[in-house]
Parts: sequence; structure tokens; C-alpha cells
Amino acid sequence: MASKDTPRKARSAPGTSAGLTQYQTRQMLRDSIDNHLIQCTVEVWFQTYAVTLPNGRRFGTSETSSFVEDVKAAIDRSILDESGWKAMQAAKGDSATEAVIYGNLVNIAIVVGKAAKQVDPTIAVSNELKESGSQTTIHETPSFFFRTDFRLLPDEPNLAAFLYGSVVTEALTVIYVKRESLRAATQENTATSKRQQLMRLAAASGVIGEVKRNSGVGPKQDVRVTLSPHRQVAWLIAIDMGQNESKTISAATAIMYNDPRRRHIYAFTAEDSKFRFWIFNRGHVCCSEPFDIHEKPNYLIQFLLFIITADATQLGYDPTVKRREVSSPDSPAPVIAYEYEVEGRRYLTEGGPISETAAYHITSRATRVWLVREICSRPKDGELYLSSDCFVLKDAWLYSDAKLESEIQKDIFDKLGKTLADAARPYFMTLLKDWRVEFGGNRDLSFELPLEYDDGSLTQPVPTLAAQHALCSQQSTSSTRDSNKHARPPPKSKEKLQHHRRQHVRTVCEEVCWSMYEVEDFAELLQTLNDNVQALWYMRQAGYVHRDVSAGNCLWNIKGKHGILSDLEYARPYREIIGHDPKTGTPAFMAVEYQRDKHLFLPTESSTKLDPMQPPTGRQKTGPQDCKLAYNYYHDLESVYWVYLWFLHRCVPREFYNRQSDFSLLHQKAQDLFDCDVSGNAARLEIFTIANYGVLSWVEIVWPFYGGEPNPQLFHLVGHITLFHDLISAYTALEATEVKEQDAVETREGEEQKGKAQDMGKEVEKKRGKDRLPFFWDEERFVKRPYEIIMERFQASIKEIGCGGRVPMVWLNKELPPKRGRKLEDADSGGRQGKKSRES
Repeated sequence: MASKDTPRKARSAPGTSAGLTQYQTRQMLRDSIDNHLIQCTVEVWFQTYAVTLPNGRRFGTSETSSFVEDVKAAIDRSILDESGWKAMQAAKGDSATEAVIYGNLVNIAIVVGKAAKQVDPTIAVSNELKESGSQTTIHETPSFFFRTDFRLLPDEPNLAAFLYGSVVTEALTVIYVKRESLRAATQENTATSKRQQLMRLAAASGVIGEVKRNSGVGPKQDVRVTLSPHRQVAWLIAIDMGQNESKTISAATAIMYNDPRRRHIYAFTAEDSKFRFWIFNRGHVCCSEPFDIHEKPNYLIQFLLFIITADATQLGYDPTVKRREVSSPDSPAPVIAYEYEVEGRRYLTEGGPISETAAYHITSRATRVWLVREICSRPKDGELYLSSDCFVLKDAWLYSDAKLESEIQKDIFDKLGKTLADAARPYFMTLLKDWRVEFGGNRDLSFELPLEYDDGSLTQPVPTLAAQHALCSQQSTSSTRDSNKHARPPPKSKEKLQHHRRQHVRTVCEEVCWSMYEVEDFAELLQTLNDNVQALWYMRQAGYVHRDVSAGNCLWNIKGKHGILSDLEYARPYREIIGHDPKTGTPAFMAVEYQRDKHLFLPTESSTKLDPMQPPTGRQKTGPQDCKLAYNYYHDLESVYWVYLWFLHRCVPREFYNRQSDFSLLHQKAQDLFDCDVSGNAARLEIFTIANYGVLSWVEIVWPFYGGEPNPQLFHLVGHITLFHDLISAYTALEATEVKEQDAVETREGEEQKGKAQDMGKEVEKKRGKDRLPFFWDEERFVKRPYEIIMERFQASIKEIGCGGRVPMVWLNKELPPKRGRKLEDADSGGRQGKKSRES
């Protein structure tokens, strides 16, 4: 069962796989966090994220305030007096290092714990704050090693709870897998290496901390220019803050990415005596305002009381996921697996995650997909064993108001009616379990937003030494009146985003499929996309749009030899899309209209009929252009086109593959088309707007890599690029009919009655200066013919290849996940479902 390597070793962090340096990766992570960062006062931070103190005391009550004061009073005055923390103040000197100054935090945490036990002997101090020293952090997934200045670790009796999710006496921690039995590992199966010990250390780190002494004091000078002391100190403190932020974000990202058990993680940063508290969770990131620990020691005492007495669940570990070290005859040393609970049943992961790239971004769905087997118990003796059948388990964080995929799928089938629903079921996943994660009697949700907060902003990235010289030289020539304006550089402009609370969802699927990133043959690709179009037509008949068609959601069922369309989390009834909905989907496969947020094929005043090969010009007639573009059925269909075009640029038939060939032009064109964000780019728009050049130019580029000269077998593979012409005709027919102003008004009036959610969306639109409601075309305009055209073309290609025929492909991009071999093809499981790590 187990792999010879660490299960997650086949994957690496997106930053490393993209060839980025550690500094570049940190910058990427900063950018992704910046738009989801909020800031609040220290009091509000405690009230929202660390509300519980020892023995059930609640923040904000008089009892808790009195308890913190009593703990403070119990601390010896040689450690803490009216001026602050004596040892830290005494350590301040030009020659003092960060280790000398902040090493006192370890002793302070011990002192606070002892003082708390004096006040209340029933308090259990179970965690220890420790300096990391020179010890790096090693995770199961290859990524940049990092070293946090501090980490919180459990004491020995509680280590198992942090490492494995339960104490040793309650469940198996290190387990031995042989054939169909699971049992506790014997001593010879549990030998650990230094690397495994460091992995355990990373898994048990409950809180992280980054500190910087005041760079503007003493010999530590990173800017060798002459400035006034105040300005130099202010600028260097800003550099310290930026470095602390980058390291903390990087460390939090690595921990939550590498450990599927992490729901959130706490952190603290310090610049000189200014401390900030942080919380990283799937909905948002929040940091407190900075405060001086000498002026307000109660805040530090309260934070330390929280972290040294908190249990694993309070510190962000998921009690429904347990880490296992699995030993087997195939592996000389234990490998890491995870035991997931789903509605009372338990599943053990097998091998590395099929997909986990989304989990690299903290504020996201953090989707992980695993191949699993169910942990079963024999009725007679209770012996544990693994099921012979494999399943797919998906763990994700959806918006708190989102429907479950099973609920969406049921609604689609109900609207289709029994006959059509029975025909449609093979084209969608069979969901065995679909569960909103619960523990302790409550649903697992990300933190609510504080009652009062501001949009936070990270400190400017640390400039290079040359940039520091230039900037500081420029500042030195400015007037002294501006010298005291900013202790931190002004924040860069950022997009105003809504912060959504998220719910934790776990799904188990019966079919174990290959994603399109793992197909090895054009015949499989064509059949999969053909069946995905059929699935979209069934959704069209039910009045649903998918909104997330991508190569990762187009699956090939090896056992059934047909395609499956997965991931319906974003699917919605067409007319229930509201104006403030964020854009969904993978940018590389999004419809161009949707990316541009504009109808591209409306007739103009000067032309009653739009030339589908010319860009729209002039003033459009009244109607749709006055409303926000609503995602529609043809946008789903266009995503299938983009998936196919993506493949033509990423792989070639093995028959014509030559290692000596120059693929640079193909790679460049692929980058032009697919290296984009949710707003798209000019190259994608050209396909629709620059006559035949937009489509046919791509045929000329791709064709040489498919044989060059006309080939009866392969010409049709490239020729499918011209399907964009048919799509343009479909869009033109949809938008060509004149829409009366009265129809647009009725549309607005109907939308205004959508209910509370719609009203909230409208208010948000007003605040943003976009008081536009979505415009919905009459559903009768979305006809079946565009679906039939693409299916006819794909079916003709499949017939051309021949029944059972193959056109093996070679992947050109070495960054793609490695092929895993089809060992499962002869088993009941079939294959694997997965997503590509980077679409572009």
C-alpha cells in the first residue's frame, strides 16, 4: 500500500516548482495575503480569536480582567515592575543580540505559568515557548526550509495529541500495514531518523514567533548613508517590520500547506518592544495593532496564558484529522498518512495528495484531494483492516453560505426529471458522503470578522541596498517638514475585497478518476471533453451554470471509459447569479467575455448585424450594456474550448515528438494565451476580435508539431481550434437580437425582488460605484446546436482514430505532475482524480 518515499514527497510547494527564489516566494505570498489582511485593536483581537483563558474564563469579563491582574501581581518585581520587563530592558545595549534580548521570553512564559498556578492551582500548563535557535523546520513536502525565532511546543504528556491528533492509548499513532490488517507497529518498524524527528517537530509547532531588535540602534546598520537619527531609525524599523511579516507569512503558509490538520495558526511578531499578535485562518488574516510590552504588560501576559494552556484544538488542530506514521513491508521507514473522519467513518490516505495546490494559499478553499481506503473493523475480534476498494476524498473550505455539492447535484437531477436524471448520472461523480465537518457539537467554520476592524496593509517590501541608497539619498534632500510623517513607508494601493467566512466540507466519491493533466492519449482527451459537453447540456436543461470548468474538473473514468464533470461547488441556477459574486474559475480556462466583464457581440448603432470576425465598435443599443454581464451557459462551453487549446500547446503526439525540436515558439504562445489573471489579456481577446487571424494563426503555430504535412489522422486534432468560429457565431446569435429598454427595466425590477442576498449585493455594488445588476438573456436563446457541434467534431475525431485506437501524447512542460503509471487500472479503483498545480 505505502509508497517507498514519503507520501507527499512527489509534490513540492508551488513556489519551488515554479523556480522562484525564497525571496520571490515570500513576495508572492505577501501579495496574496495583503488583500485579505485586516487589523484591529488588541482588545478586539483577544475578544475574537483568543477569547478563552484557563478553566473557561472568557475575555472581556471582570473575572478574567481580575485574573490577569492577579497573575501580574504574583510575578516577582525583579522580573516585572512599573517600568516593564526588567530582563529585557537590561539586555538592551549596542552589543546585545536578538537571542540575548528576546531569549527572556522563554523565561517570561515560564514565570507567567507559575504565577497563574499560584493564583489558581487547578490550571494545567501544557505547552512551552521555546527558541528555535539554528534549527530549521522540515516538512513532509519539499519546500524552502525556514526557521522561526520561536515556536510553541507541547510538553511530553501532550506531544501525542499535537503529533497524531489523539493520545496513544485512544488510537493507533504509528501503525503497521500488511495485506489487509492494521496494527500497532512493533519496535523494528518504528525506527526514526533525524529527518523524521524534525518533521515531528514541525508538526507539533503550535504557535510561531518572529522578532527583530531595533536595527536603528547599535552596530546593526543595513543602510550605510547619513541620515538624521530619527529618520534612520524609522526607516530601519519599517524594514524590520517588513522582514518579520514576510517570514511570518511564509512560515504560516508552509505549516498550513504541509499539515492537513491545521485549521488556523497563531503567531506573534516583535520589533524592539513593539509586539503584534496574528491569526491565520482560511477566511482572512488579522493582526493586532502594535503595542509596547513594557507599557502594557497585561497583553503579553494574557497572550502567554492563552497559548501555554490551550489544547491542540484551540491552537488550530483539526480533531477529525489524525496524523499517522505508517510502516509497511514496502518501506524501510514509516511514511506519513492521514486518517480523516467523515460522518463517523474513517479513511486512511494512500500515497501523496492528488491535488493540494489550492492549500498553499491560506485564504482560499484550500482544497485537498486524496486517494483513500476506508478503515474497517472485523465484527468478531474488532481487528482493523483497510477496504479493498479505493475512494477519493476531498477536503475543502467553501463560503459559509454555499450549498454542498450533493445538494446542488440533487437539485439538478430533480429539475431534470427521472428519465433525464438517470441518463445524466454517469457524467457526474457519485457522492458517497458529503459532510459539513463538525466536532464538539458545532460546525467547523473559519473565524468571524471582528466587530470593529480596519483593512490592514503590509509594510512595503524590503528594498535592495542600492534601492535603499537611492531612496534615502532622495529623502535626505527633501524638507525636514516631511521627516516625521511616516514611521512606516506608505502602503501600496490594494483592491477592496469582501471578507467571507468559510465552512469546512469533506466529500467522499466512489469514482477514482484521472484528471486531464494525467491522460496519456488524445482519444481519452477527446472522449472526456465530449462527455463533459454532454454534462454541461444536462446542466443547461436544469437551468444551472457550472462556473468552474477546467482541466482539473474534467475527469477520465478509466473503469467506465467515459468522462466525468466534477466540482459543482460554484454551480448555480443561471438566474440566481447576483451582481456582487466574485469571479470563479481558473483564469486560463475562463470565458473571455466573463474576464472582460463585458458583452463582446452586441450589435452597434451602425450595424444591425455584427460581423463575428470583427471587434465590436460604436455605441451599443440600450439594454444589456447598461447591466452587469451575468455568467451564462455558453461561458461554460467556451471553457471546454480553452481546455482543448491548452492541451494542443502543452503536449504533442509521441509519433512526432523530437527532443531536438525547438518548442520555444509553442511555449511562448502558450504563455501569451494562458498566463493571465481573472481579467484576461489581449491575446485571448484577439481570438474573438481579429478576423480569421485570431484563430487561424494558432493553427499555423501548432500544426508543425503535429506532423507538419497534412496527415489524415492528425489534421482533425489541430483543426478543432476552428471551433472558436462556431462559438463566435453562437455568441453573435445570442446577442444579436435587439433588446428593448422595457425588457431591461423589467429585468432590473425582477432582480430587485431577489431577497435579502440580492439587496446586500446591491448595497455592496453601490459602495463600489457599480450600481449595476446582472442582465439575463432569455433562456430560450441558449440553444442545443453549439453543444452538438463540438460533440459532433470530437466524435468524428474519435471515429477517425478508430475504436480502441490510441494517439499517445508527450507532455512538453516538465513542471507538470509526473505520470504515476496505471497500476490501479486492473484493480477496482480505476484511476485517480486530480488537478494540475499551475494551469498556465
